[in-house]
Amino acid sequence: MECVTRENVSLQVGSRKATARKSIRRIEYQLRSWERYPQGFTFIYESSVNENMDAEHPLEHLLIIPDDVVVVDNVKLWLYSEPYRVYSKGAAAGGGVAQTSEATIPPAVTSGPSSKTTDDNAAGPQVTIGPPSGSQAGSATHSHRWFTAAGSEIAVWYESGKSYLSSVGTYAASSSGETVAHIHSIEHTHLVPGDFETYVETRYFRSDQHTINGLTAYKFLTSKSGTQGSLDSGMYEVRMAVDFYYRIIKRSSGGSETVLLDWTLHHTRTTTGSGEVLKIQSISEVALDAGDAIRVDIRVVKNSTQERSWITDVLGATGLFACSWYIYLYTYNTQTSESPPYYQGGFRYDGTYNSRVECFAYKKTLANAGHSHGMSHTHNIPGSQHSHQVGPFPSHQHDLVFGIEDKAWAGAVINMKIIDPDNEEFDLGTIGTGVFSLEGKDYSRYFQKPGTYKLQFSTGYGIAHIRSMIYVQAFIQPE
Repeated sequence: MECVTRENVSLQVGSRKATARKSIRRIEYQLRSWERYPQGFTFIYESSVNENMDAEHPLEHLLIIPDDVVVVDNVKLWLYSEPYRVYSKGAAAGGGVAQTSEATIPPAVTSGPSSKTTDDNAAGPQVTIGPPSGSQAGSATHSHRWFTAAGSEIAVWYESGKSYLSSVGTYAASSSGETVAHIHSIEHTHLVPGDFETYVETRYFRSDQHTINGLTAYKFLTSKSGTQGSLDSGMYEVRMAVDFYYRIIKRSSGGSETVLLDWTLHHTRTTTGSGEVLKIQSISEVALDAGDAIRVDIRVVKNSTQERSWITDVLGATGLFACSWYIYLYTYNTQTSESPPYYQGGFRYDGTYNSRVECFAYKKTLANAGHSHGMSHTHNIPGSQHSHQVGPFPSHQHDLVFGIEDKAWAGAVINMKIIDPDNEEFDLGTIGTGVFSLEGKDYSRYFQKPGTYKLQFSTGYGIAHIRSMIYVQAFIQPE
């Protein structure tokens, strides 16, 4: 027998119960807060990061703008790029035991005679070395037998204009089979293998000009002229970013040109400042003719575009080496007047400025007189095959030597990027190289909404120790 019981269930839906006293206290607290800070109030807080970084491990500095912030007045950065810091100085050696090796030496091996089957002179052009070799007594003396009766007269002839025999005339043989000594002189030439010489230079952007392969351009030579030059943009009332580009061209003796590297961004100056900036550019191996020259163009882009060309002398080279060029440009983006403010950017060179390209490497072919002649010979090689048995070594360990040591890396190029809460990226480019500092740099315009921001510091190569401190002054609404 099954019994079913029915129940009546009632459900009341409403707000959470609260006493009148609590509600009145909460309203009273809010009113007092509004009376004290009717428009909100300002607060300042600091966030800092102190860490090492390299090309594979960028540094991220997280900054949080709270949700109840109404206005961000200031966000300023103090950044110091310092020598890379390590916390150990070395490892103490120990535990190894010397092991004596035993050589296995077979008997001497005699190789067979070498066969002159290769062309000793295939590497270079044919070069004639002097006149025919002269006769020298005893150096190659040999004899001929004259098979004739004793006392017979024997006539010796030679071709007109040639001196194949050291003496000419008629010889008298006193007996059958006697030898008459003489020497042959033989005209010959030597083939000399070609060779090359390497040149690795620093080339400067100069302020004077020359004409190379039909092009009049500024000199790109291994020394400076001492007179300053500049490539400037126009003046503008609004501060703007300035971009600096370069390209590399091969120019032939006939005036035709081949672009080896088209326009490439060297760096961007987004704020006011000046100084020397390094860009490392990989160069592929390039074949050159003896009359070729290398041209380098620089472009300054602000509101308008300004360009200028530099060209080497005729290199007389057979090729550029595959290597890395170190391109140093002294650039600026400065305010030129106060009222009204005017801004100008540009590139400076020569004189007191060392704008240059380091590791400009090429090669020239030389006619080297060194050569060799193949000769049949043998090699007697004792112990041509043997082996050594070393170890095994016993297990051991090394103790670390603890300490703090700073390793400076002058070539580290530090780049900065800001990523806002919506993952929008602001790439600020290169902010410094090597050991440097930025103090009180204002980045307020990038931090105008609440959420978590990332300041990302990176380097293409090198190592550095970054000390980053951010001060935020914001206006917060009362509770």
